[in-house]
Amino acid sequence: MKLGFNSNVEVGGVVYHVQTEDRGLNHPFVDTVVLAGGRVVHRRSASYQDLLRGEALDQAALGDRVDQQHREVVDGLRSGLLVFEEPRPSAMAVRLCNPTSWLAAGEASLEVEVLSAPEKRPVSGVEVIAFIERGDGAEPVTFGSQTGADGRALLRFRMPDLGDDENPALVIGLAGGATEASLRYRLKAKPSTEAPPVP
Repeated sequence: MKLGFNSNVEVGGVVYHVQTEDRGLNHPFVDTVVLAGGRVVHRRSASYQDLLRGEALDQAALGDRVDQQHREVVDGLRSGLLVFEEPRPSAMAVRLCNPTSWLAAGEASLEVEVLSAPEKRPVSGVEVIAFIERGDGAEPVTFGSQTGADGRALLRFRMPDLGDDENPALVIGLAGGATEASLRYRLKAKPSTEAPPVP
């Protein structure tokens, strides 16, 4: 049986909804989210793997753990000590900062910037991915890196052998992101010496 708590807490005229629940035996974590206006502003997740002994679960200890985490988050909210997450912009743009120098001696070094749209502010903590899309249907290998405080990420990898592939493309985007935030560069016949054109 899963356990959970829900509370509404008013702080400074804003009503926050605090929800804590255990994720179940297949994913033994206690998760708490704080929402304001339907938007998640804080998350906390803690494993309770230590409470599992073989196939048995100490339900009383788990109940105490869920209750304690819920109370800690509610108390942190009321005291003003809770750190809120920066809201993620609803639209983001991806830019390759080194479009003419990203490839040297078969090594890719992509300097990618992620900006909010239309404000053009750097977005930190976003997972940027890149892969070579193959025209021959071969499964691409994906490379990833997270943006820093300046909204930039560096992805380095060895370029795969494209063989006789006639339609390879370099694709750069956001993990789980919308396709409109991605870049696509058609690669030349000899990708080890050619850089993609600026879109």
